[in-house]
Amino acid sequence: MIKQFIILRIQQLKRQLKGMTLVHYLFLLLVLIYLGYNCFHNAKKFPEQLILLSLAFLILFFIHINRKDKRFLSHITQQKNIIYFSEYLVFSSPLWIILIASGVWYLSMLWAMLLFFLSLISYTPARLKSTAPLNRFIPDNNFEWKAGFRKYQIWIVVLYAASLALLYYPYASLFVLWFLFMIISEFYNHGESFEILRANEIPVKKFLLQKIKNHCKLYLLFISPVIILSTLIHPETWWVVCFFVLFTFIIMCYFIVSKYSLYEAGKSVTGNEIMKALVLISIALPFFLPVPLLLTIRNFIKAGKNLNVYLNAYNK
Repeated sequence: MIKQFIILRIQQLKRQLKGMTLVHYLFLLLVLIYLGYNCFHNAKKFPEQLILLSLAFLILFFIHINRKDKRFLSHITQQKNIIYFSEYLVFSSPLWIILIASGVWYLSMLWAMLLFFLSLISYTPARLKSTAPLNRFIPDNNFEWKAGFRKYQIWIVVLYAASLALLYYPYASLFVLWFLFMIISEFYNHGESFEILRANEIPVKKFLLQKIKNHCKLYLLFISPVIILSTLIHPETWWVVCFFVLFTFIIMCYFIVSKYSLYEAGKSVTGNEIMKALVLISIALPFFLPVPLLLTIRNFIKAGKNLNVYLNAYNK
């Protein structure tokens, strides 16, 4: 059964890769080469090696606790923990191969132990009620954020508090905000109903630009206390903060237009998970800034064509 699940995951990965263009493949290859080189380079250094493992584990931890197949696996097998462990071990194999190749085999053992303990965690965050306190501060037209806060409010509060608590350390708060931005990316995984889409009765282009404006404004208000305090405490890092805000704005636009480029009324948006992950990773790769921007422009055009089916009556 374990082998069957691994094969299933590989098939799912192949389906994701199938919809990518040559440009996407080149972008993926460059990102993987860059990440592989940096991992190999930093695996021998202390404390960089621990930071590398911690970052990889936190990403995997977030993925694990938000898995949607836990109940299904519990019903069909008593080996669900072994399945979790096997999947994580196989798909993180590039990391432990790099650790072994770097001569730090003991870290590969530590990584396997971390995966084992992670596979034993069965906790899934409870979904909060629609009357969650933080939703009072979110405008009604930002329904993606309202739904996202209901689902991830505990994690958002914890990470936001951590970003404030770590303000004393340069860049630490931005690092936590990046994790928070990963959660925000999940807000754009479901298409609203046809009635909500047409509620404002405006043309396609105006709809997309208004959506981008409102969501970027809300995002800026949300992170402004952290970035302002970070800049005041560490004025020498002002340019990094500005770059972070600019990059996340571009990626926020990418999330929105990607959602509507694949939009179907009332259905989950699928088919762009790999590109979303690559775009999120590109925040740490300054020279990749033009790529998310070009992808945003491309998907803006695709979103316009896709939404014309629904909003054509309001185009002038």
